[in-house]
This record gives sequence, structure tokens and C-alpha cells, in this order.
Amino acid sequence: MNEIKVVDIFMNEVKVGRMALTPDSLCAFEYDSAYLIHGESISPFHLPLKSEVFIAKRNPFNGNFGVFDDSLPDGWGNLILDRYIKSRGFDPVKLTILQRLALVGSTGRGALEYRPDYSESVMDDMVNFDNLAADAEKILTSDYAGDL
Repeated sequence: MNEIKVVDIFMNEVKVGRMALTPDSLCAFEYDSAYLIHGESISPFHLPLKSEVFIAKRNPFNGNFGVFDDSLPDGWGNLILDRYIKSRGFDPVKLTILQRLALVGSTGRGALEYRPDYSESVMDDMVNFDNLAADAEKILTSDYAGDL
């Protein structure tokens, strides 16, 4: 997967800010100057709306801010995402927070979107729950990656 130096963060097609990693792999976030004029804080306690570079703490989100960590997959989603990453020939352990956010792109939970957007769209076909349950069981009981 391509190295990512900066992730731009959007909400409703409005650029909120950008994020990079420090040499210690901590997230560094700053609001976009235009967003500072009319926007609202996306995390009032940790990212107040002001012109400043904010550096995340190591804990509790492994160097990320909680507001962005919420966009990442939960345990089940990480299992599936890691299998997908392996099926593409990459080591999921080596992915940075920025690369993971780019994989979430515009498909994550909540209103925030991340660019570059490396997410993949899902077909709008009807879901067969029997097949979905069978695939979920395969994922839980083996290294199955199937058509992730």
C-alpha cells in the first residue's frame, strides 16, 4: 500500500482539517483555515476550534484521537479488513493509522471522510443472509478471506 504523508478530513464535503504522523507515530491534527471561520469543534475537549497543531497522546487510542478512531472498524471489522489487506499482499500490522483511515475513506461510521480515499464501494445487490452467515462462520473458524 502506498505511503501516506497527510490525510485530509472532510465532513459533508467541507474540509475540516488534515492529519499527519509525528516521528513517534502520533497523530498531529490541524483545522483547515476556512473551517476555523464557520465550523464547530469536532471534539471539544481534545480538539477545540482554534488555529493550532494538536498532537494525540499514545493512550488510549494508540496515538490517534478518539474522534478519528471512532471511524475505524471495530474488532470484527478489523478482522475482515486485515484479511482483505493480506489477500492484497500487504502486512496489516505495518499499516499506519493514516493508511487505515484512507482505507475507511468515505465508508466509515459517522460523518467524517478521509482522503485519499482507498475505500471500495459495495454492490447494492440484495444480501443473502444464509450465505452471509456461512461466510461469517468460515471467517471465524479459519483463515478464509473469500470475496472480502
